[in-house]
Amino acid sequence: MIPGPLRLGDRAHASNTASNAINGRLDAVERSNNIRHAVVRDFGTLVENFVSSYQQKELRDFAHDIGIKFVHFLSASAFAETSN
Repeated sequence: MIPGPLRLGDRAHASNTASNAINGRLDAVERSNNIRHAVVRDFGTLVENFVSSYQQKELRDFAHDIGIKFVHFLSASAFAETSN
């Protein structure tokens, strides 16, 4: 999610206010990205464990195909959200 425009304080010194606003915005974006990365990494591990839980080749191949489709969907969805 892309944050809204920066808001500068009315009475504060402009250079400090701008710097604080920019730093705060960058911190918020970094926190959001860290959350996304952690969850997507965990999802990748979940998919890998799901696929490897099948011993029969036919079942494992089908599970792999399903996992790949989910990963492609998630990747396309995540890129579409962040490219706005």
